Amino acid sequence: MLSISRERVPLGIFVVMPNRAMGELLVSLMPGIIALCYVWGWGVIINIVVAVISAIASEALILRIRNIPPLPVLQDYSAVVAAVLLAVAFPPYLPWWIVSIASACAIVIAKQLYGGLGNNLFNPAMVGYAIAIVAYPLHLTVWPSDLLMTMRFDWQQAIDYAIHGANESYIATLTGATPLDSWRTDNAWQPHAETPLIHSNIINIAFATGGLWLLLRRLIQWYAPVAMLCALTTAAAVFPGHLPPLSSMWLHLGCGATMLGAFYIATDPVTSPRHPYMKLLFGAGVGILVFIIRQGGSYADGLAFAILLMNLFVPLMDRYAK
Repeated sequence: MLSISRERVPLGIFVVMPNRAMGELLVSLMPGIIALCYVWGWGVIINIVVAVISAIASEALILRIRNIPPLPVLQDYSAVVAAVLLAVAFPPYLPWWIVSIASACAIVIAKQLYGGLGNNLFNPAMVGYAIAIVAYPLHLTVWPSDLLMTMRFDWQQAIDYAIHGANESYIATLTGATPLDSWRTDNAWQPHAETPLIHSNIINIAFATGGLWLLLRRLIQWYAPVAMLCALTTAAAVFPGHLPPLSSMWLHLGCGATMLGAFYIATDPVTSPRHPYMKLLFGAGVGILVFIIRQGGSYADGLAFAILLMNLFVPLMDRYAK
C-alpha cells in the first residue's frame, strides 16, 4: 500500500487508484509534449528521459536507505510524473547533469525527506526547478535561437548539446529571447508579430487541452485553475504595462508555463488545499504572484516561486477550512 496521508489528501481517485490516476495524467501530458517537440525538437525528449531515470534511481536509493521495499512505491508513478513535469518546464537542450541534479533534488529533498508521497509540503517538480534556476540561472534562461531551430530534429545534434552543453559556444548558439523576456526588456516589442509568441501559444493551448481532459475525467477540480487564470488575466488587464490590455492578457495566458502551472501544478492534491473555497484562494494567490514576479521580479516567468510561496500557506488554509 502507498504511504499517503489522508489528512492532507482528499479521498478520491489519487488515493484510491493512484496508479491509474498518475497514468492518465501522464497520457494527458502528451499533447503538450508533442507541441514542445514540434517547436523545440528532440531536446525535450532527452530532458524527459534524463529526468525520469534520475528520479527513479534517487527514489529507489532513498527507499533502500529507509528500509522500505522500493517496488510498490515506484509503481505509483508519482516520481515519473514529477520528473516529466520538471523536464517539460526546462529549456530544451539543457545539459543533462543539470536536469539530473534537479530531478534528484525534487525527489530526495521535496518528497522523501518529508516522508514520501502525501506528506510533502512543497511541489517536488517546482522545488527541483527552483533549485536549478538559483544554482544555474544562465543555463535556464537559454532558449533555442533561430539557428538551432533549423536543426531541431537532428538527434545527434540534440544529444551533443545535452552532453557538452556547458561551454560558451553552447550559450552563444542557443541564446534566444522568449516573449516574456522581450515584454520585460523591450518597450517597442509587438507580440502579435513575433514567431516565438505563436510557438508559446501552441504549447500552452496543448497543455490546456490536456488539462481540460483531466477535468472531464474528474481527475482534477476546476477551482485552482480557474482562479489562477482569472486572477492572472485580471491583473494583466488592470496593469498592462506598455502593452494594450488585450495584448497583455493574451501574453500572460499564452506564454511561459501558464497552462502547465494552472492544470498540472496548482491542482496537485498533496500540496494544494482540500476545501473548495481554499482552492480558489490558492489558485488566485498563484496567479497574482506569477504576475508580480513577471512584472517586477528577476525571473521572466516565476511560476515555480509562486507555487512554492503558496504551498507555505496550505497547512494554514486547511486548518481554517475545518
